[in-house]
Amino acid sequence: MSLHGGGAKPRERVVNDRLDRIPIGQDDEDEDPLGRAASRSMIPQLNRNDLTSTMDRIHIGGALGEGDELAGVGDSSMRPHVWLQHVTQLDLTEYDSNHASEITIHPFDTRHDYSNLAILFPSQSLQILSFTRQHSSLSSRLIGTYSARSASALSVTRPGVKDLLVVTSEGTVKVLLWNLRELQVTISTSPKLTPSLDSAGARRHKKADSRSMDVVPPDVRLPIALHNPVGSSITIEYDDGLEGRMCLDLSPHDYLVELGFEALARVVPADEGWRVRKSWLEKRWGENPDTNKTEFECFGEAVCEVFLGDTAAKPEGSRHTSAWELLSNTRTHTRMRDEIMFTAAGLALPEPDPTSQNSSTIAQTHPGPTSSYLAPAMLALHLAAQTLATDVTKMDRLADIGALVLKLARRVRPDYVDYWSRICCDAPEAWRGCVGNEPHLHDERLIAPPDILSHLYTLLSVPHGRNSFPRLTELA
Repeated sequence: MSLHGGGAKPRERVVNDRLDRIPIGQDDEDEDPLGRAASRSMIPQLNRNDLTSTMDRIHIGGALGEGDELAGVGDSSMRPHVWLQHVTQLDLTEYDSNHASEITIHPFDTRHDYSNLAILFPSQSLQILSFTRQHSSLSSRLIGTYSARSASALSVTRPGVKDLLVVTSEGTVKVLLWNLRELQVTISTSPKLTPSLDSAGARRHKKADSRSMDVVPPDVRLPIALHNPVGSSITIEYDDGLEGRMCLDLSPHDYLVELGFEALARVVPADEGWRVRKSWLEKRWGENPDTNKTEFECFGEAVCEVFLGDTAAKPEGSRHTSAWELLSNTRTHTRMRDEIMFTAAGLALPEPDPTSQNSSTIAQTHPGPTSSYLAPAMLALHLAAQTLATDVTKMDRLADIGALVLKLARRVRPDYVDYWSRICCDAPEAWRGCVGNEPHLHDERLIAPPDILSHLYTLLSVPHGRNSFPRLTELA
């Protein structure tokens, strides 16, 4: 399969000569010289449609009519080589050439700097090309070859960006996204979805659930084809003739999670961003997901796992459900036992959990290694949180993202810890000692973090002052 672009030399003189033979006529605004009517030959006038058709035939090398030899006029702006470009060339096998009508093309992972194109051949060969723009031309390169039965572009993990859903020759289903990184998907069907022998209609329009990311076991029905993709929904055809409609939507729907991913994408490399995305997908849609956790809680755990190395799971006994129980595990809980405010109200501070206290002490005395991109990630999330401070409709989520920034800042910036401890005073990480790795702790000079509210008050008092508040887009 090839797109060819010619390179013949232009012959504008011939084209102009052919155009001069078209009787265009005279405009109404033209004036006759010296008020005398010029002699005109009796040439039949052409209407607009005939004139357009005639010019098109001349430009593409056609003939005007009988007796006119205008074939092969030459190059012009309407010839294909002017507006088509030979980007790539693929050699077809004899089988693919005989079944060329079954070749399907699926564009996916279209971003600002590149776009991928998947070409599925009848011989179950899937070739993926990457297109990048260089000045005014396109360049392509082959980035992957797979063995696949069917493929389709679908919105799976990112809203507005297509991923490639592939059914392999072995019957497994996987998603190709973000520079051909793979996600294995398990499609589990209900036991009630059995093909009926007496009713062909019972095989169609059944629901199938797909949330896991494991390899498909060999003892279940295998998918063989994908049909009718719409948004995140697609119809899957199985080897026994059963068809099911599936919605594969793994993209975040929480505004705060989308804001966090966007902020991190501007400052951290693609590999680090993929680790956060993959960890979030595993925690949210894994084989054994925690259904009690929200999308943002899974996002916070994924960020801490990548940038703080926090992979240890908390024991069941240390999961507290209220801020009152969290208060009993602080280092100053003994000072509050005799507080008149609590004793007068009849509130008894619960006893601290020794398990959680010991684990907290170990975490403070022996901090693990952190990522070298911890400080940029913390700053990006801090600026993203500042955008919520001026939005009344989203201000209630400020404490959620502020608690995450507070946990990240504890390892690098003590001034950010103090700032967010005052805003998110009931966060579990608030009012604790700063635990940091000495090489990465920037405590030599405490500078107040960028505060958008203080900046707005400054602009009100000094309207002509310079706008020095950093923006999230400037971190790219």
